Amino acid sequence: MRRTFAVLPMLLLLFACAAPQQAPAPQYSSAEHKLFAEFLLAYQAAWNGRDEKAILRLYAKNAREAPLLFLGNRVLSRPSLEQNLAFILKEQALAGLRQETLAPIEFQISGDTAEVKAVVRITYAKDGETRSGYLRRTYLLARSHYFWKLERSHFEFIPAGPLTEGLVPL
Repeated sequence: MRRTFAVLPMLLLLFACAAPQQAPAPQYSSAEHKLFAEFLLAYQAAWNGRDEKAILRLYAKNAREAPLLFLGNRVLSRPSLEQNLAFILKEQALAGLRQETLAPIEFQISGDTAEVKAVVRITYAKDGETRSGYLRRTYLLARSHYFWKLERSHFEFIPAGPLTEGLVPL
């Protein structure tokens, strides 16, 4: 009986010291796939975090984009984006806009340019109600000094259904 009581604390201690289970690491098909996934996560984090400096670091000098929830999706150049970014972020914060990039992503590289496509789930509040929808985003990137920068971006709304079923966060 004493042996059982002596072994039991040792077993408990052994199980308590066991390494915790970790989520499996994402699997990438190539180094470029990993870089594009990291770029999309940085883009998502910067916009969701409403971090002006982080947002602007992602854009090339000649970038053009139509930000979400801004003047009917008007396309802005980089200088216009810089001028209007505080207002855009304020409007997106008021709407509670959040973006979540979903896997898998598609990409094609041609020299120092790349086209990356992903489905993005957006959530926002309208009339006191939380709503969500899906976008098919296309990002046109250019490599500059070994870093990918956003040159162009556009999106289209897509309905929930076969295109969005089974997609998981990136």
